[in-house]
Amino acid sequence: MKEEPNAAKILLAAAVLLETKGWCKQVYAMDQRGRNRHPLSDKADAFCAFGALMRTASDVNPLGDPWESASLIEAQIVAINSPELVGDLGFLVRTNDERHRTKQDIIDLFRSTAKCLTETSDAP
Repeated sequence: MKEEPNAAKILLAAAVLLETKGWCKQVYAMDQRGRNRHPLSDKADAFCAFGALMRTASDVNPLGDPWESASLIEAQIVAINSPELVGDLGFLVRTNDERHRTKQDIIDLFRSTAKCLTETSDAP
């Protein structure tokens, strides 16, 4: 599996973004008035899980493709947390939009995945 080299850093930054800005469902990002916005827009003020990854991937690597980086990180999230679903496109969007899902669930998912990635990269 191809990996995003800055995945842990992007996941942690995305968790902070959701804590400080806001979280949403059904769209990648929205402004303060609830209008749909592109995740890289300066007017975006709340983000779904995938939108937060796109935004922070762009901040960490401005010359990279934020969609590709977010997709690679999504694959790593699935591999660590739900290996039976590897190859299941749209996992993160569906997880984010589940009726019972909360912002804290997504933040915890990002932080726990970042921790696993960091522990794996630190292993001899």
